Amino acid sequence: MKDLMMAEGIDDVLDFSLVPWGNAYVASATCPTTSTEEGYALYNVTARECWNDRCGSEGFDCFAGEFIYQHSPSEGLADLVEACAVDAYPERANWWPFVYCFEGLKLNYCPCGEACDLDDCDLHYTGAPQIYLKDYAPSGTEDVPYNKSAADAYIADAGRRCAGTVGLDWAPVASCALADAADPTSWPGARGLALEKAAAEKTADLQPEHGGVPWVVVDGTPLSNTTALLATVCAAAEAKGLPAPAGCAN
Repeated sequence: MKDLMMAEGIDDVLDFSLVPWGNAYVASATCPTTSTEEGYALYNVTARECWNDRCGSEGFDCFAGEFIYQHSPSEGLADLVEACAVDAYPERANWWPFVYCFEGLKLNYCPCGEACDLDDCDLHYTGAPQIYLKDYAPSGTEDVPYNKSAADAYIADAGRRCAGTVGLDWAPVASCALADAADPTSWPGARGLALEKAAAEKTADLQPEHGGVPWVVVDGTPLSNTTALLATVCAAAEAKGLPAPAGCAN
């Protein structure tokens, strides 16, 4: 994906939108969720399907309740960081390297220090705070307890580090994602909340209905096999008589 996104000529055939909502949903009396012993909302597939099915129906407010994220509440901050990065730096050449770095640091606990070269990084848990609830913890880390404050701080720091790595100013992203740019637990910021709601609305409006992530659509058709993205884009370029991205030669 990284090579495809930066391939020469890709903008001629691919309009890539990042929608940081994933498999989240909004809790409601109609589509209730449960909580962990610590009081954190617990993701429920049935409730998500209920929200997907009912969103847009008469009398059902899709976005009035608590946002429920699949892996832990802190996933919401990660979504905000990515949405705010795209908002602050709308050119894909700017936000894509940031997102690529951030996903590696956030999800894989990449021990890169202030610099981040994910191609050379050992992508394993290395003592970073647990950012997942127990049921979603990486293998071998299930006994590390989730701590929201520590997880939020780690995610915000991953954003800061990646912004520095790719040459972006972290300040506009932080002021968007956080109500107080100095406090990583103060999310969402006002702008970030508006962006997250827009991502939720865009996901709810997908036709055919969003079935999971990653959700990749080419020429209006979802890909059942996302590893075939490059081949699909190359075929689309050829069919439209457009210059093929450099990766098509391989």
